[in-house]
Amino acid sequence: MPQFCDVALPVPLDATFTYRIPEGLAEPCVGGRVIVPFREKRLCGVVNELHDREPRFTAKSVQRVLDATSALTPDLMELGRWIAQYYIAPIGEVFRTMLPLSAEFHRVVGYRITDKGFAALHAASTAGSSLRSRKDTSHQMLEYAVLNRLGDGEVVREPTLRSASGASRAVLQTLLRKKWIARLDLSDVRDATRTIQIASLRNAGGKFNSNQKTIITICKARKDCALRSTPCANLEYPALLCRLLCAAAQWSSGRSPQRFACRESSPESLNSCSHQRRGRLLNRLLQQQKNGSSCRCCCTA
Repeated sequence: MPQFCDVALPVPLDATFTYRIPEGLAEPCVGGRVIVPFREKRLCGVVNELHDREPRFTAKSVQRVLDATSALTPDLMELGRWIAQYYIAPIGEVFRTMLPLSAEFHRVVGYRITDKGFAALHAASTAGSSLRSRKDTSHQMLEYAVLNRLGDGEVVREPTLRSASGASRAVLQTLLRKKWIARLDLSDVRDATRTIQIASLRNAGGKFNSNQKTIITICKARKDCALRSTPCANLEYPALLCRLLCAAAQWSSGRSPQRFACRESSPESLNSCSHQRRGRLLNRLLQQQKNGSSCRCCCTA
């Protein structure tokens, strides 16, 4: 197995970055995605080359291999290089735009309190705010609000922490410089799984308005139909559901990152249009219902 790999990262730099492939890690492939450390964060990049050429600097290690097969074919890789050269664009940004939706990487930052933060929180509870601080009282109160929120020792995501304490990013930066809190990178592959709701008519008795009659007519014409394709579904479907006229079956549309990484199908199928995938899922659902198999339901008549 090669010892090093060159990775194209989605950063505004026209270069690839060399990383070491640690022992025990799955072997990456050219065109596949890997998670690597970059400065103080983690990024998802595309492997551009595998080799044994040891760099002059100490290379960081690949943290995780996401794809067992190439997400970008050699032809797509060559096309991406041409686009980057022709439009003077960073190669990592080009490869990122060529990846399918389920390959998106979600940036998440979390914070935890340090030993110095615990000491400062204890001192504030016994002696009050520091009169020697260069910050005003309101800023100090926001700092202690952040420490109170992190006082249980758990890692809290930045949006949750800022919402609970009312602190701005400037306050968090001040606490980081004081080393009262530590920042952690919680970034991971985004879950692109979606759900399609299918309306199935159970009972058509009672009085209905014109919109509800339209939905019932469509449900009678089609054994099952997607709610988004039904007129006035957002307004009338909840009322029909409460009256036990429809059963809503849910079917997962899209693939989780793990299934995306382990698929043995051709890479071209990863870039298929969403409406084609939705049509195949609906056909599978109808076939399962015809065969008598059950599906996940959020309401039963």
